[in-house]
Amino acid sequence: MIAAAPIVVHTTVHTTDLATTILAGLGVVLALLSIAWQAWSFKRAGSRVSVVVRSGLRSPTGAMTVPGAPTDAMLDQLRAQGFREPALAIEVRNAGRGPTSIVKLDLHFGQGVAWTDQTWDPPLSFRLEGESEQTWLVSDAQSAMSAARASAKTFEGLDGTVRARAWIGGREKPIESKNATKVL
Repeated sequence: MIAAAPIVVHTTVHTTDLATTILAGLGVVLALLSIAWQAWSFKRAGSRVSVVVRSGLRSPTGAMTVPGAPTDAMLDQLRAQGFREPALAIEVRNAGRGPTSIVKLDLHFGQGVAWTDQTWDPPLSFRLEGESEQTWLVSDAQSAMSAARASAKTFEGLDGTVRARAWIGGREKPIESKNATKVL
């Protein structure tokens, strides 16, 4: 076997090569910025769904809800305006650019215990376009709240906290609201 002599490359930056070195460095920086931009654009291209549970009161003509649980003062003001029946709503937002399908909605009490309405308006499955939102009012909020109270009495560890969940087509797990309301 014949051993090859090592190849030694001597590099020095001459003043004539400085412009080339700066342009090459700028090219590398621009390439890295381009990759970062492509990754960010790819992430924004799909759907990004969030869920909010809303509660309040309703009247024969409409409903007034707030994210989470309204204060006693808010409820007193709403009652003075004719809103008497409890109201629960599920708000679903798609902040991404791509559309998604909402196939199921429910109210989650914890530990897998959930209640769902039989009639949603608009009906499910619902196509939620990118950068849009939709709110579904629970048609029988009194039954949902009674179910939450009964679950809290029946199952250990439940306290009457209600979160909303949206099931997205093609996903195994639902998207659950970060906020909650308490019905007890």
